[in-house]
Amino acid sequence: LGTANIITLSGDDFTIDVKCDRDQIKVMLHIKSHLNYDPETVHLNDASCKPSFQNSSHIFIKSTLEGCGMIWNVSQDGKMLIYRNAITALVKGRGSLGLHASRDHLAVFEFQCRYQKTALLSVISFSPSEILVISDIRKY
Repeated sequence: LGTANIITLSGDDFTIDVKCDRDQIKVMLHIKSHLNYDPETVHLNDASCKPSFQNSSHIFIKSTLEGCGMIWNVSQDGKMLIYRNAITALVKGRGSLGLHASRDHLAVFEFQCRYQKTALLSVISFSPSEILVISDIRKY
């Protein structure tokens, strides 16, 4: 991808629906404003994890809790397991570098699921509890 800046979108530009299942996370990203992104570049933290459906306004993508570059940690109070990932897409032509060149930008839509820890044995057992969506998209 080379060097890409991160673009800023507000909540008016998109909505993100996250469904936290027992063994996977499903995400539907609805892009409300025109975002000239390259569909071939859409992926999760692991670039091999591509959407199962996408068009100019919607992206549907899912991941197991152990796959697609999913990152997890335990909440500060030790009661929740928090799984995080992000949808990333390369956006074309936002800002000009000259007469014939344009600068590419990266759109990053972060999301997370929180699971209540129910037991701690040799394996951590959990069940879905709460959804918290993070959409921290910055411009540099």
